[in-house]
This record gives sequence, structure tokens and C-alpha cells, in this order.
Amino acid sequence: MTLKEILTSKLFWISLLKISLIFFLVLSLVALLFNSASAIFSGDWNTVVEQNFSEGKWQIFVGTKLLFSFLYGMWVVVKKMA
Repeated sequence: MTLKEILTSKLFWISLLKISLIFFLVLSLVALLFNSASAIFSGDWNTVVEQNFSEGKWQIFVGTKLLFSFLYGMWVVVKKMA
């Protein structure tokens, strides 16, 4: 299949959504563990929110994870379908 055929396939978009969503969740959990492991394990959720999501930090946190998840999903699905 050509890249154009792959990108117009409904199966491509469904597979991309599935893989990207799972990768986004895993990547977010790993990032939270790296950034705030001690606060998470102690149950101090206010510190976790302050370190990762307050004052517009959530936009960078979520935006980068979405971008990398989309790119990873595209790479995996195109590789699988080609």
C-alpha cells in the first residue's frame, strides 16, 4: 500500500487512536513518576498538581505527551500497514 492509501484507510485511523491513547497514558504515568515520585507515593496530591499542572504547566505536560504519542502511533501503524 502507498502512504496515501494508508492515510485514507479507516483502519489506519482506528489503529492510530488505539496505539496513541495507550502510549499517551503510559507516557504520562512514567513522566509523573519521574517528576513527582515521592509526592505520589506519600499521597501528597497537592504537590503533584503544583509541580506538574499549575500555572499553565499542564499545557506543556499534556501537549508534549500528545505530540509524541501521535508521532509514535503514526510510526507504528504505518510500519505495520506498509
